[in-house]
Amino acid sequence: MLIAAAAESWRVPAGEIKAENGIVSHASGKSARYGALAARAASGPVPSNVGLKEPKDWKYIGNETLPRYDSRPKSEGRQQYTIDLREPGMLTAVMIHPPLFGATLRSFDASKAKAMKGVVDVVATPRGVAVVATGMWEAMKAREVVTVEWDDDKAEKRSSSEIADEYRAAADKHGEVVASNDGDVDAAFANAPKLIEARYEFPYLAHASLEPINAAARMNPDGTLEIWGGHQMPDLYQAVAAKVAGITPDKVILRVMKTGGGFGRRASVDSDVIVEAVATAKAIGWKAPVKVQWTREDDMRAGRYRPAFMHKMRAALDGSANLLDPSRHSRWSIHFEGYRHGAGASQKRRGYAVSRRDGQTAICHPERPRRADYYELSSDGTLVAFSGIHAHRVCSRSIYGRDRPCSR
Repeated sequence: MLIAAAAESWRVPAGEIKAENGIVSHASGKSARYGALAARAASGPVPSNVGLKEPKDWKYIGNETLPRYDSRPKSEGRQQYTIDLREPGMLTAVMIHPPLFGATLRSFDASKAKAMKGVVDVVATPRGVAVVATGMWEAMKAREVVTVEWDDDKAEKRSSSEIADEYRAAADKHGEVVASNDGDVDAAFANAPKLIEARYEFPYLAHASLEPINAAARMNPDGTLEIWGGHQMPDLYQAVAAKVAGITPDKVILRVMKTGGGFGRRASVDSDVIVEAVATAKAIGWKAPVKVQWTREDDMRAGRYRPAFMHKMRAALDGSANLLDPSRHSRWSIHFEGYRHGAGASQKRRGYAVSRRDGQTAICHPERPRRADYYELSSDGTLVAFSGIHAHRVCSRSIYGRDRPCSR
């Protein structure tokens, strides 16, 4: 489509035009970057049949001599991450988060902190209190003398052991949702020569990336808002940042930085640190760019943990320890619950125990390899499917005693 747009614009045959390295060019000397032709190309017809490049013509795929462009700066310690970001006049902020998920700010006293050297301001944000200073050390020391009163009436107060007990109880019950119901599973279990039952528990786990969570925000004179960070969900972050700042999404410019570890942690659905950076910069009147930097302790206490899971699996086997019928005679239950507290409130997503009776998706076996799935009920009762690495390993280890490869 880019070539067609260039051919139309330059009035030359499309066959004489080539596109490579971001540039469309012709032997006559005419050339244009892809971006310059994008609008014209988008208005043209979409080809119904696009020929693929022959493997012999590949330049990048499978090229073992092609070096990673970031290998050398990473090896030499020159790679810039958000934690290294230094913009003119940039301030650093550290957060005081609620001690419990779901707790909200009631009041705070920052009089002692504001009197300390280097402290610029102490402000309230939708996610807690931000201490803003000229440097990280100044902000951290000032945070120690801020007193905060929290409202924990709606906060999560259960311990990990209490939640685990609820999971075990839920997994022992039949599922509230049945994904499929094929064959007489109860009869198969009643008459099976051998039954296998196993329970697997996965605790909450912190992502603990090498670079703690961070983001920086700056409002420019032209009304655009720049945000630096390891954005794993840029579209969402753009929309959320715009809402917090009170501008339209097209005014938000995201600077995607290299991340010192992500593991999905920088894809937070409540846009936690993005909200903090934008709200803090806004609270001080946009007078300077602000980088919100979490400490390792912040990450452990207020992070978004990998959800806890409880799997209970039963399988009916024949005398040779094979599934009687992999597509019908297996059953398993899962309980899932995760917590994400957003703008002043706790968002609790609760999954339900699910009885599975469809081996094509629940059991990995040689005849019909499929990746296992697990299910969760969304807040409106809709059954939502997620990839189930946990589920596959539970079923595979229970039946085969080891992991077996499954296709997607």
